[in-house]
Amino acid sequence: MEKKTFQIDNITWNDLGLDGIFSRLNSCITSPGHDRLLFRLKNPYIEADNSFNEYIRLIDEIDKFSKKDENLSLINMLSEISTLSKYKFEDEICSFENEKKESNLKHLVIDLLTVISFALIFVYPGPGIVAFFAMIAIAVSDYFKTKAIISSKLYVFNYLIRMINSVKKYKITGIENYEIFNIKYQRINEIKDVFLPFMFGTKIISQGARVTSNPLSILFDYLRMIFHLDIIKYNSMISFLKGHIKEALELYEIIGDIDTAVAVNKFKERYNVAKPIFDYETGINLVDAYHPLVENPVCNSINTRQGILITGCNASGKSTFLKTVAINVIFAQSFGFVFAKEYKAPFYKIYTSMALKDDITAGESYFVSEIKSLKRILDEVNNDSCKILCVVDEVLRGTNTVERIAASVEILSSLAKDNVLCFLATHDIELTELLSDVFSNYHFTEEIKKDDVVFSYKLYEGAANSRNAIRLLSCLGYDDEIVNNAISRADSFIKNGVWNK
Repeated sequence: MEKKTFQIDNITWNDLGLDGIFSRLNSCITSPGHDRLLFRLKNPYIEADNSFNEYIRLIDEIDKFSKKDENLSLINMLSEISTLSKYKFEDEICSFENEKKESNLKHLVIDLLTVISFALIFVYPGPGIVAFFAMIAIAVSDYFKTKAIISSKLYVFNYLIRMINSVKKYKITGIENYEIFNIKYQRINEIKDVFLPFMFGTKIISQGARVTSNPLSILFDYLRMIFHLDIIKYNSMISFLKGHIKEALELYEIIGDIDTAVAVNKFKERYNVAKPIFDYETGINLVDAYHPLVENPVCNSINTRQGILITGCNASGKSTFLKTVAINVIFAQSFGFVFAKEYKAPFYKIYTSMALKDDITAGESYFVSEIKSLKRILDEVNNDSCKILCVVDEVLRGTNTVERIAASVEILSSLAKDNVLCFLATHDIELTELLSDVFSNYHFTEEIKKDDVVFSYKLYEGAANSRNAIRLLSCLGYDDEIVNNAISRADSFIKNGVWNK
């Protein structure tokens, strides 16, 4: 993990549907781009250091450069690098550090004996032909045996060669006025020059990775199998690469950051976005924020220094609003823009407890999964001085009402700290009173019109005071007796504080 970043855990990633966000965001052309984009989304910055500022400036510069004609060279370079589908480049490259260099002696002996057996045909044709075909069989068999062992390494070698060749081929002009972009591109060229000795004769390896119908290439493939040309070259290149793993990883990262910036810029152009302002003295101030995956979204604003409780019926917009806040925080800290008119907040670590399920394989009920999810947030709050944004959609819904409310009050009170901002959606109206000293109340509402429910999806201050949940039964065709009796029973409880049998 890079410095000054925080890794979003799996619960939060799944709660916020970040796989869907990533799929929409990812138009990267290269494997480095795909990996770096995923890393940036999964590891928001938690401090505005130099690396954060440089990365945000790179996105801005790519935005401006993409409107220039010279941008075609950049896209062509990235297109030629393309993707590495089978293996993780960084893992494979790092594994070379412990890779033992194999001697080429065995392969050279096989080559020599193959040549001798071929020459023998002209002196003793019968024995010579037998010996020659025997040596070919031995050579090809050993070739595929060795190739199977080093196939992943050769695959990654080919990808490194492809990156360097693409950088050599395309000269990107017109970037002199783009400071960070220019610095990164110049560094790419410096690394390319470091690898010039490594690149000598690499066509032996790179051509073997391509499927072709060219007769000369097919002939060269047979010679490669018989004389082990790519394996010999591979063994001779290992020593060099072992000493330049750092540069190979840096090249991969820089290309990835540039490709990521291109993808982020394309994504950003589809939306109305704003630049965030980071202020350690505030809570969260979001103006007209929306969720990027919701079509025709209703915008909402929030300005708060303390946690908020959101009430309202199902499907009124509570969960979507919670996700909207969290996703905007992540994009502000990962990519330097938000889906809103204004954004002002400190840097946060983000934790959620929303879309939980029971775990049959682990023998865990829904309630156990829920309390474990909340416990991880409490542990982080108690052990970390960083500011934390926690988002909870219904607290302890897996247990009975009395214990749920009692435990919820204690848990939520412990989250009402200076370094924590908690956003909670709940159906428990009791919490709005019991926690009114430490949480602000907001709500979503709905209207029932002509046996239909209409949601405004707008956030309002104060606790929800409508009781339309039972009336929704009528909208869905429930018998009037059921609906009326339910309303009567609820009214009696609110008036007397006890349930009628």
